[in-house]
Amino acid sequence: MLSSVSNLTILHNYFHHQRDITEHMRGILLSWLLEVHQKYRLMNETFFLTVRIIDTFLKQEEINRNRLQLVGIAALWIAAKYQETYQVPKMSNLERLCDHAYKAEDILYMEGRILEVTGFSLLLVPSPLCHLELLQNYAQLPQKDYSLACYLLEASTFDLGLQRFSGSSLAFAVIYFLRKLRGYNSVG
Repeated sequence: MLSSVSNLTILHNYFHHQRDITEHMRGILLSWLLEVHQKYRLMNETFFLTVRIIDTFLKQEEINRNRLQLVGIAALWIAAKYQETYQVPKMSNLERLCDHAYKAEDILYMEGRILEVTGFSLLLVPSPLCHLELLQNYAQLPQKDYSLACYLLEASTFDLGLQRFSGSSLAFAVIYFLRKLRGYNSVG
């Protein structure tokens, strides 16, 4: 169990075995998924889980660039089904979001493939947002600083180098940064 958790924590160097996709392509995919996420008003945690699913899958499976969007939309669907109560996008909407480049069968196949490759171990590591919510009880950031902290954590998902840090480390760093920026001398 511990080895699988540590395996999920360090994701920053998986592109060495991806021959057809680049970190830049990952960034474009995440930007598009963030737009989809905002369009459907999904929970913030859904986006973080989507990124975790994509990175965990790409770490273990080589894919062609023409399947990257399919991986992304299937990951979003998995995350939404896990996190959302009312806002899970319908399959027809997912097909339309991809300009009908993929059919429902393709998305369902990729969903199964992702879950098979990752061994259903996608939820073992809490996201940075989860850690931030826990730390907020102690740090008591004002609402505008908490919103800025959420934004900074969201922005950190685009930097693959930052993914080598645990979610708790990223959350602590953001809180520390905001407290220094605002001139707070003590914590709590």
